[in-house]
Amino acid sequence: MPEIAAKLITNVVDNTVRKAGNTAGREVAEKAVKEAFGKDVKDIATKGIVKATEAPLVELPKIKLRNKVELLVGANANIDAPRLSPDKKSLTYVVRETKDISSWIKRLLGLPVDEPTERMTAWIAPVDGKAAPEKIAGRSFHNVVEPSFTPDGKSIIYCEQKNLPLLGGRGEKLKEMRLDQRDLATGKVTTIYDGELTLLHPMYSPDGKQIAAYARNIKGEEGLYLLDATKPGSKPVRLTMGDDKHPVWSNDGKKIYFHNQVGGDAAAGADGAEHAWVGMVDLADPKNPKRIMLDDVNSPFFHKHPTPLPDSDLVVYHSTADDKTKLEVLNTVTGQRGRLDLEGTSPNGSPLKKFKHAQFSSDGEDLVMVAKAGKKDELNRGIPEFNRVYVLQEANQIVAAFKSVFGG
Repeated sequence: MPEIAAKLITNVVDNTVRKAGNTAGREVAEKAVKEAFGKDVKDIATKGIVKATEAPLVELPKIKLRNKVELLVGANANIDAPRLSPDKKSLTYVVRETKDISSWIKRLLGLPVDEPTERMTAWIAPVDGKAAPEKIAGRSFHNVVEPSFTPDGKSIIYCEQKNLPLLGGRGEKLKEMRLDQRDLATGKVTTIYDGELTLLHPMYSPDGKQIAAYARNIKGEEGLYLLDATKPGSKPVRLTMGDDKHPVWSNDGKKIYFHNQVGGDAAAGADGAEHAWVGMVDLADPKNPKRIMLDDVNSPFFHKHPTPLPDSDLVVYHSTADDKTKLEVLNTVTGQRGRLDLEGTSPNGSPLKKFKHAQFSSDGEDLVMVAKAGKKDELNRGIPEFNRVYVLQEANQIVAAFKSVFGG
């Protein structure tokens, strides 16, 4: 009974009152449990469990990067969310470009006058760089964002704006999106979902039978959802509640990793800041999925975009603190955590930094990620410091670095 009460507080209260920046509800609930059972919620909920956040963060040996791929699209472009094809020959990504629009036009369009106007577009490019990146066009110039490959690599799935955009607008705040799928050989487009929900970041399960996505900024309907990929137009089934974002499947299709976020495009945390925590959904029993937070949601972390290393217990995510963004590795069973020390340069010789948005290849042999090039590129070429470089990294180096410290 106390275990059930503790679970309810962790899963329900943490995703309601905490998101609203008010911890009073949790304090009342915890007090009631202690009075009823004579134990603290923390002691009950964590009995026999080693928390990932209780382990010290260890610096791992330095790793030199290889196979840098620079994709520049526009003078003021940020590149995000790389997704590698199953054969590792192509990748999709999102470009964020700042548009200089007059204040009076912004007012006319209802856009924030004091904020730069951003246009998001989706692209596909060969990894070897022998052909130019190709923009993924939508129907009637509609915005297209968040592309990823189907498991067979023959198609891509993406989010497309339903209504005709005026001068782009901020793609990340679009409220009316549908999920479309494009055959890369024929160009044929099939609509997978076009309902009331705005589902973002669609990701196919390894067997191609399901699609995981998340609903954002929809009152009472935020969370992860599953769609039956074999039945286009089927009703999404809610998997979790709260601001769970960016789902990524494990290689065996039995887990979905995500990050839960407050701040940014979600309600601010109790301290008014933006925080994020890594979690997963255990689908071993499809009729009883279990949402498990791998981070302590009461700690001020900023852990985002987890990606599991296939056939292992390791998960990589990016962590931001003190304006520094680095990749970290977590053993989801032992709770051991290490920070990756990556070393590389851009094609112009500028040191790379702020690694994020990582994704392992389906075979677990490579890791693709985004990095920033430093001041040398900006001074020599007039290029601002943006996310610009994809780096293909041998995943076995990460495993070796982790084992050199923790063993196993």
